[in-house]
Amino acid sequence: MVLWATLQILLLTTEAILRGLVQNLCKTSSGLIKDLLIIDAVVALPGGCGTLDELIEAITWKRLGIFTKPVVIINTNGFYDPLQEMLERCVSQNFMDKRHLEMWSIVEDPTEVLLKIKNTDDWNRDALNFARNE
Repeated sequence: MVLWATLQILLLTTEAILRGLVQNLCKTSSGLIKDLLIIDAVVALPGGCGTLDELIEAITWKRLGIFTKPVVIINTNGFYDPLQEMLERCVSQNFMDKRHLEMWSIVEDPTEVLLKIKNTDDWNRDALNFARNE
């Protein structure tokens, strides 16, 4: 657990405490870009359009191979069900490859986040090349 005590997590919400391990971060878009280069994971709690914007930006950077760390979405009370359906629709209509569904993980309970981060492999830095080959 000492390793996880130093884990840097970008929390995409305006107000949240995840079991006392992460702090509330409010970032501008340029700040998010800088943070994506140094953090160990992105964790998204339910939120508004700013949260959605930053979450999709992180997924986009992951798709391009710029950001390779875990993206974990906390789907409290099914909040992110419509987003999950939309991303799956992107695959079914051939806007994304089925492999892209592996870029994020969805958990129902915040207590699952650290284990999900620990058990998620880094995304392939060569992702841009397979994105081009779709």
